[in-house]
This record gives sequence, C-alpha cells and structure tokens, in this order.
Amino acid sequence: MPGSATSGKLTILKWFEQIPAKRTILDVGPGWATYSKLLRQPGQVWHAIEIHKPYIERFSLTKYYDKIFVLDVCKFNPKITYDVIILGDVIEHIRKNQSISTLGRLFKKSQWCIVSIPLDEETHAPTDNCNEYWNNQHEEHVAAWSNKAFMQTISGLGGEIVAMEKYRELGIYLIATQTKKKYISEYAAKPIEWFLFHYTHWFENKEEGTIQRYKRKIRNRINKYSKSLTNRSTTQGH
Repeated sequence: MPGSATSGKLTILKWFEQIPAKRTILDVGPGWATYSKLLRQPGQVWHAIEIHKPYIERFSLTKYYDKIFVLDVCKFNPKITYDVIILGDVIEHIRKNQSISTLGRLFKKSQWCIVSIPLDEETHAPTDNCNEYWNNQHEEHVAAWSNKAFMQTISGLGGEIVAMEKYRELGIYLIATQTKKKYISEYAAKPIEWFLFHYTHWFENKEEGTIQRYKRKIRNRINKYSKSLTNRSTTQGH
C-alpha cells in the first residue's frame, strides 16, 4: 500500500538529522509522501520516483516534491549524485535480481541510502498487499527478503551498513554507499578539513573548548573508519 508501517520512523528521522550536507534527496516510491512530510527541511531539493501515475494526483505529491519521475526505478539512471536516496518499502515490489542491480546503480549515484524493507521471508506475510483495493498492480510483493539476505546483498554491493534496527515485520538500514566510502577515505588524511567543510555553520556562537572537543571527536571517528576500509581493502587484495 502507499503507506508503510510506523515501526522505525522515529529512528529514520534521527538518522536523517545526523547526516551532514544533505541538500538533494531522492524518494523512491513516495506513496502518500510519508518521508517528505517527516524529514524535509528548508533549503532541500526533493525528487521522487513514482511508477503509478494516479498516485501523484491522489496524494497531491507535487506539493511535497520539486520533481517527480514517472517510471520504474529499475529503468532510472540518475543525472545527478544525490546526498540521500530513500527506499521506503520498495525493494519487496521488485524481483530480486532486478532489485540488486538497481541498488548497485543507485549506490553509485548517492552518498547515503536509507532502506526500509518488510522481512516477508521471515514473517511469511501475504503478497497481495491490498493491490486490488488501491487499483495498482505494483503494490504486490514479488520478492521475499530476510534480514540476513539483505545485509549480505548490501555487503556484496560494496555498501556499508552504518546503522540498522530489526523489528518483527521489517528492517531499517542506514547505508554508506560506495560513493560515500570513497569520499570519506579521500578526506581521512585531513579530518579537520572534512570537519570544517561540513560544520562551518555550526561554529557560530560556540566556545573554543567545545569546538576543539568536537574536532578531536570527528578526527578519531574518521580515522577509525578509514582504517577499517584500508584493512578490508588489503584483506580483499590478498
């Protein structure tokens, strides 16, 4: 259905608020604009991909998105790199082989991905998902996922699951994409520059001691993540 379970929404809000420099967002399968209503902040540009054109008028989607692409996400080739791509209860509507290739393509055109996916393989939920009620064949679930299978898929695509929460019926995932990982690795040698780039606006009216503490915190975080990427790359090289 065009809405989704309430499970995890507050966690997704928390994740989204912590992502720096998020100006361009792509919402795949917006439904009734759940995530734009929940997450959108002033100054951001929100695009959406909606395969079922009647939903645009039915849910007044033009009020919540700056641009809407009416097509199958499997055929979508982004012209820009988005800061965040959101796939809220979408993957289960795409056959597995197609969803894996689609995720791989989106990872190359985003910094972060937020994914919410029903764990139908674990719950044995019905597949029809009220598609007759909504008069939309695309509402049917055509792929059943488990938490383990999805995490393995993300790893195989080169993504990094930075945070996740698993509920009885679904899982939510914050993923650093290949693009984001490359970006962090390039800046790891100069963490203060990375910090200044993202947090210049934050320095106003802050005491010097507070600023220095946060600089050290960011430096340590970046160095730790960079070492993990380097170690993984070295291991895979052998």
